[in-house]
Amino acid sequence: MTITSGWRGSRPGEMRCGPEPESSVGRSDRTYASAMRLRLVPAAAVTAALLLIALLGSPGAASSSERDAKASISGTVTGYGLDHGDWVDVVAYPLAPSGTQRGTHVVPAGTFTMYLEPGEYRVMFYSSMAGESAWEFFGGGHTTADAKIVTVAPGQKITGIDATLERAGTIEGEIILPPGIPDGDPVGSVVAQSRDGSTWLDNPNGVWSVDSDGRTFRLGGLPAGTYRLRFVNKNGGTITPLDVATGYLGGTDDPEEATPVRVEAGETTRVDLPVRRGAHIRGKVTDASGRPVPRTTVTALYTRPGDIPFNTQSYYATTDDNGEYEVRSLSKGTYVLRFGPPDPYEAVFSGGAYGKFLSGWDAGPDVPDDARRITVDAGDVATEDVIVREGGSLQGTVRDSTGLPLPGILVMAGPAHPQGQTQVTDALGRYRFVGRPRTKYLMTFTDPSGVYATRHQEGVSPRDARTWTPVEVETTVDLDVVMRPPLPVVSDAEPTYGEVIEARLTSGDQTPQAGASWLWRRDGKTIPGATGRTYRVTKADHRARLSVTYRPRRGGASLSFMSRATSRVATTKPRVTATSSSRHHRTVRLRIAVKAKSVSTSLLDGRVQVARRGAGGDAVYTRAIKNGRLNLTLRDQPRGRQTYRVRFLKAPETFAASATTRASARVR
Repeated sequence: MTITSGWRGSRPGEMRCGPEPESSVGRSDRTYASAMRLRLVPAAAVTAALLLIALLGSPGAASSSERDAKASISGTVTGYGLDHGDWVDVVAYPLAPSGTQRGTHVVPAGTFTMYLEPGEYRVMFYSSMAGESAWEFFGGGHTTADAKIVTVAPGQKITGIDATLERAGTIEGEIILPPGIPDGDPVGSVVAQSRDGSTWLDNPNGVWSVDSDGRTFRLGGLPAGTYRLRFVNKNGGTITPLDVATGYLGGTDDPEEATPVRVEAGETTRVDLPVRRGAHIRGKVTDASGRPVPRTTVTALYTRPGDIPFNTQSYYATTDDNGEYEVRSLSKGTYVLRFGPPDPYEAVFSGGAYGKFLSGWDAGPDVPDDARRITVDAGDVATEDVIVREGGSLQGTVRDSTGLPLPGILVMAGPAHPQGQTQVTDALGRYRFVGRPRTKYLMTFTDPSGVYATRHQEGVSPRDARTWTPVEVETTVDLDVVMRPPLPVVSDAEPTYGEVIEARLTSGDQTPQAGASWLWRRDGKTIPGATGRTYRVTKADHRARLSVTYRPRRGGASLSFMSRATSRVATTKPRVTATSSSRHHRTVRLRIAVKAKSVSTSLLDGRVQVARRGAGGDAVYTRAIKNGRLNLTLRDQPRGRQTYRVRFLKAPETFAASATTRASARVR
């Protein structure tokens, strides 16, 4: 729950916070009760208010820059019981999960203005009067499905967000304790959750009431409707020491079986809520040799026929130094117990059953069919002892290709039990998983420094993994791994003059470490100033072999990985093409292109020489060429067929020779 605009109360010592409707549009069938109401001593209420103001600023206030930059909504709030100068809270809940919730209040009930980011909102109104007016959404409804969506565009000022709050109903009564519970001790809380027709609409917050004597409750501000009452054996978030069970009106922990309570507008419904003494399940956890297993978690999972217990009410206890446990304050119902997993043992269920573990990265234990179901009633004490077996172990050493151990490698066994599924190799490159459930594991080895490529078992990705490691109870599996070194490679094994070559890592899915250095070498000797991932081949590299050294850092030390050397750098030969077209008026157009393997176009700048041989006499034309392209127009050419010899003049630092081609045209 997100606290909205402020902590306040119309009466001394009362604090009221709004419940948070879900942002997801797909769950708009829920009804949300008006507010959470907690009784605090006045000093605590003041402290809470000062803390919230320090965090959020004055509720409803907006700076001039905020007013200028943001859109706003405004409206008027009226309704029953709002003429006593009391506050009305207005909260805008964004539909987008990433949206920002905003709140303000009106003092006294009247107009309001709220500044919002662009987006879609549900606007909720509720009064902090003690149950005189009922909360509602903009649009007049009491459920998110009935709420009218307010769409706010950038800079838009929306008016007419009005509400007329209806008269509220109230539920009040007394918590009836079982015999033997001392008077005056803190008991717990009562929460009202709404019901629409025959369908319970689950609001986890509901409307809470905690009174100072811990015995009486009053739930006000409720819209007319049907509710269920639930007693929670907590008082202000602290579990009470009393042995009383959480449960619904009607003596059940099943919301479907709860006794409904009808609330009418303007009326007070009197309901006493009997609570029952809690049931207990106790026992002892030992290993196969009879030794007690201390400090392991015991979970009692409430279940109904057909339910998976992991999705229902849970209660917890921890074994002491003698391996003994006692789960207290259980409601009437049927439970499955789950023990552990207490390393190095495998988790086990009541009755000594071992769960099946599902495949997939989000794997979790499924409750086995032979797990014992334990049914208890109010005040019952059941006993369940269990023997745990030592689980399987996975261990090994991670090394590099030279055989040196690699410390600090993150090792994950998946699918694995959520507890203890990752390990980090020690100074000798060793890792060990203990208490592993029976299943098959895909082992993943990751270097957090990014130097070594991630390994997935025998392959480099989950799809490439050829082997999944099976683990059985009370067995040890050894799995040593060699991490692939990040060897660099030069993009072109046959470089030429003027070519720009690039260094990369041999593992295609591995990103070079940020801040790592690159050193280029000519015949094994460092080339001064050549330190980036790219290098332009120069005349000095003629007939030399080029290589590159990748130098990442790991554990504070600099590592070096050298690529293989390229073949010897050679010059390249240019290639010239020319096409011609004749036109009237004795004009010839030549399209000239110069190309060379692996050479950038900037090195094809230079000169071309065009010589005419044919009837009408010889002629020579010299023109500049840019990026290896030239469109040349020759005018006043002799009529008849003419042949043009095009020659790209040699650039001595780049090419082995000049290049020549011919083109012919008939001049008209």
